[in-house]
Amino acid sequence: MVRIGHLRFLFTSEHEGLPNTIIEALLLGTPCVSTKFLGGGAEKLIEPGFNGILVPVGDAEAMAEAMLRILNDNEYARLLSHNAKLRARDEYNPERIYKQWENYITEVSSK
Repeated sequence: MVRIGHLRFLFTSEHEGLPNTIIEALLLGTPCVSTKFLGGGAEKLIEPGFNGILVPVGDAEAMAEAMLRILNDNEYARLLSHNAKLRARDEYNPERIYKQWENYITEVSSK
């Protein structure tokens, strides 16, 4: 089996906020599989089939299928990797985040 590097990322939490580890994996272009945990953070970060794979919490069969897919289907893993990196670099660009904070602070301080 030929792989696009050796990195894959698996996140199997039942409840989280917005996990930095998923953001970091996406920024690196690492193909990701995550549970759709309570809190909804994964669903804000991963668009299934575009930049990662989401599976229901507790569904071991779906998790195994997703893991095997990103391990064995190199073209699919490459697609997820490419899309993950592009979207994450746009969404989490430091200048964009600074501007959001600046706008928020300006709005709050003007009230």
